[in-house]
Amino acid sequence: MTGTGGRAGPAEIVFDRAGKRYPGQTAPALDALDLVVPPGEICALVGPSGGGKTTALTLVNRMTELSSGDIRIGGHSIREIEPIALRRDIGYVIQQTGLFPHMSVAANISLLPRILKWSARATRDRVTELLELVGLSPAGDFADRFPTQLSGGQQQRVGIARALAVDPPVMLMDEPFGALDPITRDTMQREFLRLHARIRKTTLIVTHDVDEAILMGDRIAILRDGGTLAQHDTPDAVLRSPASDFVARFVGADRSLKRLALRTLADLPPAAVDGSPPRWPTAPAATDLRQALALVLAAGSDGLLVGDGGAPSGLVTLDALRRAGTTSDADR
Repeated sequence: MTGTGGRAGPAEIVFDRAGKRYPGQTAPALDALDLVVPPGEICALVGPSGGGKTTALTLVNRMTELSSGDIRIGGHSIREIEPIALRRDIGYVIQQTGLFPHMSVAANISLLPRILKWSARATRDRVTELLELVGLSPAGDFADRFPTQLSGGQQQRVGIARALAVDPPVMLMDEPFGALDPITRDTMQREFLRLHARIRKTTLIVTHDVDEAILMGDRIAILRDGGTLAQHDTPDAVLRSPASDFVARFVGADRSLKRLALRTLADLPPAAVDGSPPRWPTAPAATDLRQALALVLAAGSDGLLVGDGGAPSGLVTLDALRRAGTTSDADR
């Protein structure tokens, strides 16, 4: 942590028995949370209302103050960093973007660089770089617009760009896609994952949506009533082996189907096509197995062909798709 907006690599986040008890409340909002988010990974905080997800998130940037324990970012205790300096090194994205409606897109993105007294040229170049990075291209078409002149998805892109303005080592995201329609939400989720693959910021994302947590998180932390940690593991491990009945109920009885979304047709060795290919649906190798199963069931076929145009490269049977939802990593 630099406390000056200086550029740095992704930083590990460590919750060390972090707790929060609000005045007048008999039960803690967050109860002695132990959690490690490795540098460059996304951890999705998920759980029912009252589980302490947002409390855990806002403890990191000291918008909420710890009652007990500690949180360290890059080895530095947040208790030892002045709150304003701490927040300058943490990108923050919220559900409704939090953009200032009276300020242009460029002014919103450049707010922190200007506070930190970057040069006008460096600030302008950074705004252009970030607009291109989040897919608002060409940057000149968007920089002078106001938030009300943008779609919901475009506003969220600007919110992400603003959070990245001084290249922070950590990002916090509080229901960042919750206000978007389903189609835009799916697009933004996948675009953020592509962006994250390039920038590799250590990211905590709060969501109520299990499917979003499974898609977004390298790991999932499931919190339950009273702010206790129920399970922290990879999405595949949580779906395959829930740690308790609570976790099993929370992730849903369809967890085998949810596991299919974690793999693509490219992960299944396709069988060779002997002779003329059957009249089955065709899907690209990048199609996730849940979508592939839906295609097969909709077509009433016994499988599908794998191909991106031209002759199919192979086929995957319905039985192979069914087995993929229950096979453990060790069995692959």
